[in-house]
Amino acid sequence: MSVFGKLSFILIGSLVFPLAHLVPKRRDLWVFGASRGRRYADNSRYLYEAVSADASLLGCWISKDRDIVRQLQASGFMACYYFSLRALWYSMRANVAVLTHRGNVWDGDLPLFCITAKTCLIQLWHGIPLKKIAFDDRIFSYNFDEMSMSFRFRALIGRFLPFLLRIERPNLAIATSEETRRVLAGAFRVPIDRVVVTGYPRNDVFMRCAEGGGGVANILYMPTFRGGEGSEFDPFAAGGSSVAEIDRLLVARRMTLAVKLHPFNRISQRVRDDLVRAENIEFLDADIYGQLADYHLLITDYSSIYFDFILMERPVVFLPFDLQEYKVADREFYYPYQEVTPGPKVSSWQEAFCKIDTLAEWEPLNRDHYEKVLNRFHKFRDARSCERVIAAVRGMCE
Repeated sequence: MSVFGKLSFILIGSLVFPLAHLVPKRRDLWVFGASRGRRYADNSRYLYEAVSADASLLGCWISKDRDIVRQLQASGFMACYYFSLRALWYSMRANVAVLTHRGNVWDGDLPLFCITAKTCLIQLWHGIPLKKIAFDDRIFSYNFDEMSMSFRFRALIGRFLPFLLRIERPNLAIATSEETRRVLAGAFRVPIDRVVVTGYPRNDVFMRCAEGGGGVANILYMPTFRGGEGSEFDPFAAGGSSVAEIDRLLVARRMTLAVKLHPFNRISQRVRDDLVRAENIEFLDADIYGQLADYHLLITDYSSIYFDFILMERPVVFLPFDLQEYKVADREFYYPYQEVTPGPKVSSWQEAFCKIDTLAEWEPLNRDHYEKVLNRFHKFRDARSCERVIAAVRGMCE
């Protein structure tokens, strides 16, 4: 955002935020946002759908994408355009505000200058942390010392303009296990009793229909975010191959590959054109969780998607082709990579297909490691996370 845009935001926030304190809260109203207001996805989406199905609650999705708003309204859901008076009014009236990202105050999931301390702010987050996040991340998120003068000045500004730091003060955050609870409390700098182990709402949808075992026909490849927001990433060349070569390997094996990049990365037009010509490769852009159970094997590098995928007890092949460079240039890790990644590690697409071909040989030997990671990062293996989140929020906010 430009300097003018930021100054305008501060001016509007300075006027609106005091007024928001005067607006009475509607106890049954929950507002939802995700991915900086640009997508209908992730934990917020599935909790919103659960809340919308509860006759005692009223859920409203707030989005910066008018098409998302229209589609939700056409489906009978309550939704508002982010930059509308209606969205501001519902944000002020809401008893509960739910989001998935911290982002920055200028480009948030919800209009935070309308959300005072009288509204319960719920941080669902968007993945089990393998990579350091929030205050723990000194490469991508924060590059200053918390004892520095710049940090103290930032905190001072926040005392006079509290809406600027509202995103950093959730009333409640959710976790999937005691392990992730400890990490999230530290990363968000919140007391551990504000982090509740419930499981992720987004996992409910595939856990209702997931079955383990079986052969490999449909493969999902989901690499993590790297580089700056909006940067190009060619996942095929990065693994030492090309769209055409991988497509030939898939056709020969009668397999399909779905590729989904992180929302903050994009592929070049050249790669898009190559994908149009491919027979057995599909590029995905929408939320994946409703279709996750359709895939028999996952290939990833450092994306937290694998923590969710292993709930279905299906194999994962790890393709960390730039591990050392990534830890220096993009994100540091909370754990030794080998310790928490239950599956073979390969450095190229060719090696990945060799592992897929020999799945029956290595997959049974991987079970102990698999179970250790599952038990460490998931307390629950059911489809009731939305129920637990709603109960936890009600217990704190009503």
